[in-house]
Amino acid sequence: MAALSQASMDTHRMPRKPSRRAPSPEQLEEGETVLALGVCSPPGAIERQSTQPIRIAVTSRRFLALKTSRMTGRSKGEVELAVLLGDVVSVVTLKRHPVATMGVPVLTVAMVLSNGETVVIETSGLRIKAMRHFADVLEAAARAVPGSKYGSSVETPDGL
Repeated sequence: MAALSQASMDTHRMPRKPSRRAPSPEQLEEGETVLALGVCSPPGAIERQSTQPIRIAVTSRRFLALKTSRMTGRSKGEVELAVLLGDVVSVVTLKRHPVATMGVPVLTVAMVLSNGETVVIETSGLRIKAMRHFADVLEAAARAVPGSKYGSSVETPDGL
């Protein structure tokens, strides 16, 4: 029986399919690279047990939330929300155990913007470790952007 060399194995591998979570090339700007991908839910959807997934990405310039198909959960190729990383003031994570999820932990990630708005996303169960990594990449990318406002104070409207 002849042994296969690594070089011959590499020529017979199937081409790698693009991730169905990744933004399509049309959604990215010139020179923009994807740093991290994730799947999350809108706030409160996990407790209501109506988790329509949201595909999210951090690029070298922006945070993107992609529109997904209700049937397949795949990205439709459209950007639902785009936030410039230079406008991110802070990234806050909170792990909790709501009663509605029968003790399954829920991780909430809040991204505070320079205009006082907040973008909140959640995940639960086995996706928590990946979402913590996503939040770390988001924070590091927001700090690294030239002219970043990360760590500056924000005026919040009364009543919050």
